[in-house]
Amino acid sequence: MIACPSLRRAAAWRPLHPILCCSSRCLAVCSRTHASGSPDPLRVVQSKETLPPVVPPTLAGVLATKTSKSHTVRTESRNEYFQDFRRIIVKGGQGGSGVISYLPTQLRGLGPAAGGNGGRGGRIEVIADPAVASLSHLPKHLLGERGEDGRSKEQHGRDAPPTTVRVPVGTVIRAIWELMEPGQKIILSPGGIAGRGNMHFVSHEMSSPQVACHGELPLTMYVTFELKSVADVGLVGLPNAGKSTVLSAVTRAHPKIAPYPFTTLNPYIGTVRFPDGSGFTIADIPGLVAGAAEDKGLGHRFLRHVVRSNVLVYMIDLARGVPEGLRILQDELELYQQGFTRKPSIVIANKCDAFSDPVVGAAVLQRLVDSTSLPVIPISAKEGQNVTTMVAMLRQFVEDAAIARERSA
Repeated sequence: MIACPSLRRAAAWRPLHPILCCSSRCLAVCSRTHASGSPDPLRVVQSKETLPPVVPPTLAGVLATKTSKSHTVRTESRNEYFQDFRRIIVKGGQGGSGVISYLPTQLRGLGPAAGGNGGRGGRIEVIADPAVASLSHLPKHLLGERGEDGRSKEQHGRDAPPTTVRVPVGTVIRAIWELMEPGQKIILSPGGIAGRGNMHFVSHEMSSPQVACHGELPLTMYVTFELKSVADVGLVGLPNAGKSTVLSAVTRAHPKIAPYPFTTLNPYIGTVRFPDGSGFTIADIPGLVAGAAEDKGLGHRFLRHVVRSNVLVYMIDLARGVPEGLRILQDELELYQQGFTRKPSIVIANKCDAFSDPVVGAAVLQRLVDSTSLPVIPISAKEGQNVTTMVAMLRQFVEDAAIARERSA
């Protein structure tokens, strides 16, 4: 065996595994174990044993390894983030082509036409699935499968199976379709029409036609997916007002809770369950700041998750500016959509335990009550004070909103 000329130090070689040397000119079978009888001076040994042939790694194998690894990393990083808006390219599968074929005959000339038709291209289906919570799994290109081509002896090609994509309930597609019910399905792109074989063109004047059709190639289109969560109650508030703490106190949701602003970066939805089997859902979104309409803070993009809520909850931190905070929230909601604040609303005054002097806390709470006509409920989500009363009032508001919606329908 020949040692790599780029290795300056002595080394002992054993047939363990092939590696590509740093000179990229030779292959060696390397052993990192020390030779017996010397502390660290590995000797070069000319082995006289018959070694198995060393097969260099192929370029295809190296590329395949790198491709699979990068695909895994890209998939993990893509699924790590919540996405509620995607714009992708959608194209149904092309139809299979028909063929020109004839049955054998003992006479001269062409026999009867026997070219089969192609199969229809695969369509693109979108299904609402309550188990899906984000649009991050959607690929950049959504392509249907191609139909199978026709064959001889009057054999038709197989139709391509549909390509199914599952999206969260409440997804709006191209501002046209709204998937509001679990299991609701739409056909986003039909598959291409199958091409016809020459047996389809047989007539009295032409018994052996020499013509067939290619399968139809569907149009390529850009499709936007926008997720608008479906919840009965929508929580809005300034950063670090305690929305996530309230959600975790009354539901089984586990949003991130920390004592700094913008802890919540994604919407969370929890369900409040009652012993009689009824319940309602609550949506928690990242906090709003003054000037969110000009993209300050996280902007308005998460408000789409509470625009469908039947009841609106303003979460106010009593330890900070009370009337100003409520006014900022209402102004930002109206800038996002006119009439947004006309929904049935409640003001939750959180962190009522933050005052060491009860008189000061009562005065701050009274200022909030005097500044609005909406019902105000003081609570402490961290200590669990008055949370049961809040849930009971929210339940009453949700039931009243459902009755009013049925009457209007």
